Amino acid sequence: PLHKAIGKVFVAAVRYYRKNRGKGARAVDASTFFRNKKGRDKEFRKFWQSRENKSRNGFKKAWKRVKEAIYD
Repeated sequence: PLHKAIGKVFVAAVRYYRKNRGKGARAVDASTFFRNKKGRDKEFRKFWQSRENKSRNGFKKAWKRVKEAIYD
């Protein structure tokens, strides 16, 4: 379940990057994109809560299973 939850977050992060990286010659590579802008965490949080994020429900299910495994 933990691996699945991490995978869901990764997929959402890739979608967020592809949406916001820019186009053509102005497109920013992934390492620069995630490293160089302050407030990127807040932008991603907003994306995570939006309807565009198709991974959130899958993450919630997997995370519930992670918590159950820890507490059992």
